[in-house]
Amino acid sequence: MSSKTNSIIKNGAIICVPMILLSVVSYVFTIEESKLFGWLTVLVFIATIYFVQRFYRTEVYDGSASYGQLLGGTMLMLLIASGIMLIFTFIFYKFIAPEQIDRILVLAEDNLYDKGLSDKEIEQSMVYISKFNSPVGLSIMALLSTIFQGFIFALIVSLFNKKKKDAFAEVMKEVADNEEE
Repeated sequence: MSSKTNSIIKNGAIICVPMILLSVVSYVFTIEESKLFGWLTVLVFIATIYFVQRFYRTEVYDGSASYGQLLGGTMLMLLIASGIMLIFTFIFYKFIAPEQIDRILVLAEDNLYDKGLSDKEIEQSMVYISKFNSPVGLSIMALLSTIFQGFIFALIVSLFNKKKKDAFAEVMKEVADNEEE
């Protein structure tokens, strides 16, 4: 495999490690509903994309890469990360914490009551909500949200990580290489 492919696979796996750790922390301390923790998760995701892009730029492009190169590489990394998140989410909700699905459904029902919906409307809504809150449904949502949110964040972060080649340094490197021959 090429160094570019290895870098994409390695960095794709690195992207999902903090997300998995934060998922476990939220489960252990039952803080899934905390808005502060939600924002912390978003910031960690953005920071992870930022640093992974920097490593990728250094490893593959010798420190300078265009916006398109970074965005394209990051999207490939996010595909790897989303696949890992899909597998983790399925295993988590199917085998480790299946009771969490019941907790999610209770929270969803409470939110519907808080909105002032009638019992019939709540019952109809819960039929649809329960279809999506299965290990498979939650896994697919994890896959899609990792790709979608990652794309949005990568669009922005790539602006900060792009770095043009220093033309003077490139010319001088070529001159030095030619003198050695």
